[in-house]
Amino acid sequence: MLLTLQWSNYFLIRHFLGEFQLGLFHSGYQYLIILIGIPTALVSVLLPRLVRMYDEQGEKSLTQFLSSQAPRLVLLWAFLILIPLALLPWFFGLLLGPEFDAAVSILMVLLIAVPGAMAQHVYGMAYFLRGQLLLSTFLFFLVKLIVDFSLAWNFLPSIGLAASAWSVVISYLVLQWCFLLFASTGGHSRKRGIVVLCWCHVCGVVLFLADALFVRLLVALALMVVSVLYVRQSGFLDAEALRRVMPVSLKRFENFLLRLLCGGETWRKVKS
Repeated sequence: MLLTLQWSNYFLIRHFLGEFQLGLFHSGYQYLIILIGIPTALVSVLLPRLVRMYDEQGEKSLTQFLSSQAPRLVLLWAFLILIPLALLPWFFGLLLGPEFDAAVSILMVLLIAVPGAMAQHVYGMAYFLRGQLLLSTFLFFLVKLIVDFSLAWNFLPSIGLAASAWSVVISYLVLQWCFLLFASTGGHSRKRGIVVLCWCHVCGVVLFLADALFVRLLVALALMVVSVLYVRQSGFLDAEALRRVMPVSLKRFENFLLRLLCGGETWRKVKS
């Protein structure tokens, strides 16, 4: 399916714009595919544990995962990927040289979809457990293909290569929302995920609007600070659970991390 999605864009770019423009798009698109695929490593670790919990507790375990752990993982991915996303266009431009600035611009557009990429993977596990793989691997990707192809077909001839990049981004955002919205039926378990995914998209768009390297780094740091403030003020993280899963190498920073991420009152309750 991913190959079909990739070649649909390639076919349209080659048809309307030619080989050189296709090469510019290809160079940035490969980085997008790599970054969006990275969260599959986490899924390979979590899925066996979630399968065991689902066999033991049924839908209750999945509902708890979707309402608490899944949004946390999505936000954590967005938090950790911001600095790499800020640096990547500069590094990419350094590799290609100034004659390929157009490819850097395409890459900056494509990176908008990366902060929310974790949603597709963690919420996708719900469809696996429920035996709904036809819905997640066929229907959702079919919707993505239709959105991507329709936008590129209509706007690529008039707008140029940027239209294809935006069609890819919009189709990926639609895909992420499909995975989230249809994973849980209850509004309560869906609310926090919606807030987090909206924030991921805001991060992607705001980072895209920053052009120079120094500005991108400042924007990424500012977004990270806002993310921490949201986590701290909303009680998004459970201090006791965070302390239990904290690696031994970070135990020396336990008090600092709990106070930073969970707030002073919560930290004092756990400590007592």
